Amino acid sequence: MTPRLARVLLAVFGLALALAILEGGARWLEARRDPGAVRVDDPRLEYRVAPGTGGHDARGNRNREAPRAVDVVALGDSQTWGVNASIDETWPARLAAQTGLRVYNMGHGGYGPLQYAALVPEALELAPRFLFVAVYFGNDVFDAYDLAYRFEAHADRRHPDPEERARIAAAPYPDLKRMFFQRVSYRRPGRAPLDWLRTHTAAGRLAAAGGFAPVSGADRAWAEDHPDEGFVYADGTLLTVFHTTYRLAAVDTRLPRVREGLRITESALLELARAVAAAPGTELLVLLLPTKERIFARAVDKAERAERAERAERAEKDESRGTRAPPSYRESVEFEARIAARLAAFMDANGIRWVDALPELRARVGRGEALFPRNGDGHFTPAGYAAVAGVAASALRAEPPAR
Repeated sequence: MTPRLARVLLAVFGLALALAILEGGARWLEARRDPGAVRVDDPRLEYRVAPGTGGHDARGNRNREAPRAVDVVALGDSQTWGVNASIDETWPARLAAQTGLRVYNMGHGGYGPLQYAALVPEALELAPRFLFVAVYFGNDVFDAYDLAYRFEAHADRRHPDPEERARIAAAPYPDLKRMFFQRVSYRRPGRAPLDWLRTHTAAGRLAAAGGFAPVSGADRAWAEDHPDEGFVYADGTLLTVFHTTYRLAAVDTRLPRVREGLRITESALLELARAVAAAPGTELLVLLLPTKERIFARAVDKAERAERAERAERAEKDESRGTRAPPSYRESVEFEARIAARLAAFMDANGIRWVDALPELRARVGRGEALFPRNGDGHFTPAGYAAVAGVAASALRAEPPAR
């Protein structure tokens, strides 16, 4: 073997070893952040997590232990469970770290208002001083409709008028699963090797989740190639991707299923409020979690105004570059704001205490804080969950309003 060949082989071996270490580390991070949980069918909740599986405690919730009593219980969906975060980076865990209180996380991906109401008795068994119910506008309203109309255990939630009930169920509604998989599996010609890395290696998946080009191309490429359905936001500090028609479908109250979901959401909130009111020593707090779209609305407006001014200064007519939000983005923000206002008025009328995370999260985005990944994922980053925890902590310290 010649010295030159030996050097080449040594370099190849070193590169292969480095890649193997990188992939091994990425797989460890994947297992740490998203351990495999065993789901068990449930007639009221749709599913539960088998106790002790995938980083869940003896009750099947995402906590390090299952205590008999706590100070705070948090109910919610994947934003409370903590997608993109380790068990210690979820907003309930960060709330515990910020306040010194014992906080128990009962959030699960795919849950909605009907699951929250169904879980209140279990939450109250822990005798908490506070029960947080985190309502996420990204899908909770539609999820309320979906569970009521798919599961017989919730048939009593359906519209009382049989004819209206049939019209709601038969009304056209976008195929959300198809829309989701279209964008996450999007392929551009000539990207086959990078797409393979992103799909089949943990390092590629980790890079894609972090928005590192060119591996993160699916989300971004889809938005760039479908300007009427999504767009890329980049202001030199923050970068993220919006899929606006997908988000609009969950809040568009022109759609009968969304209107029905809003009615069911209100009934679920009223039921759980009454259940908590009957439990001595526990106070209910509804935490309103806005979507990434609504949090970024002012930043998007600011970016678009700046780009228009720059083009005008240069006498430039090309509008193909920069931040250009399609009409569906404005619609999703407006419909979400209407739903938020309606729920706030409903809770005020029924004496339900609530806190809105929007002002604080919007302010942090305005300061350039990366609360979301650099792709189309609408879940928070660990920094975003810490910000939500700060809102919750402030609500705990605040005096309840006079009724």
